[in-house]
Amino acid sequence: MHSHSRGRATGALWLSLVVCAVAVGPLAAQVTLIEPAENERPQLPEEFVTLVGRFSAVRYTSGSLDRAHHVLERLETVASRFNRWADVPVATAVYLLDRQQWAEAELPGIYGVPLRLGPSAVAVPALGDAETVALWRRVLGVDVLPLIPGIPLRGTPEEAATLAIADVLLQVESSRALIERSQLRPARPWIAELAAHAAALSLFASLEEPRVPQISATLARIVERLGGPGAYSLDGFSPLLLLGDESSIKHWLWAQGAFSEGAAIIVARDGKRTVPKLLELADGKGVKGKAAPGLSLGLLLQRYEGLSAWRDDYWPEPATPSQQ
Repeated sequence: MHSHSRGRATGALWLSLVVCAVAVGPLAAQVTLIEPAENERPQLPEEFVTLVGRFSAVRYTSGSLDRAHHVLERLETVASRFNRWADVPVATAVYLLDRQQWAEAELPGIYGVPLRLGPSAVAVPALGDAETVALWRRVLGVDVLPLIPGIPLRGTPEEAATLAIADVLLQVESSRALIERSQLRPARPWIAELAAHAAALSLFASLEEPRVPQISATLARIVERLGGPGAYSLDGFSPLLLLGDESSIKHWLWAQGAFSEGAAIIVARDGKRTVPKLLELADGKGVKGKAAPGLSLGLLLQRYEGLSAWRDDYWPEPATPSQQ
């Protein structure tokens, strides 16, 4: 279903666009787009078209219909799976922006890397270009980006490859929404990141198994190129790194690779049952002497052999109380 409306993107400091599930139960979820007041948002000249699904919406401009369909299909697949475990249905609104629109909207971060704008809204690149190709070549340390099968409708194969990388990060972003809406209640922000990556990887393994080795290799390559295990401290990580310059975003990307490797240990044991198993841990089912609900480091180490070595490898400094 299409609906035409005048849409405008805005920066993370102003944007209050949210996606609200207003019906009872995920199967009846509806999408509502709420934009900031007129005087709180920059003016963009383009008319945005809204492509609406059962749980999600994608806003795009002329020339991006094929990409909008692709993004909406991915969002709907993620939401339909994750809504089984979310207390509030996982719903997402995405703005597809080109580089000029990103700049006009005064968005922070770097064009080419998905940026969360609010609780359920994400800005995503609509097009790859020479600069996104250069960015990912620098991050991955390659002369040519890993290409995806087929011939892109717009741009070069390498430009299309940058969108494929962005969409992997978008799927992780959708998984973060699940963590926020579930009963996992992670004890620390970095545990929430680990759980989000585990949820995303379990979905990749379930629906796109042939792509998993390439996805894992790409994220592992990011870690290797940006300093390897131990390059950054655990207490230096923050989701707000994504709002900074290229140096900050490289730190954030390194952490995504690190959390992905930890997630692989979790998914190797629980596979498609990863999310429900994590929920059982958080709820205390089968856990002796559990005092309070929530997913903690101790619970994870108790169930997943290898996580302790992973944590010591990536963040080798002695743990402090704030990291437990």
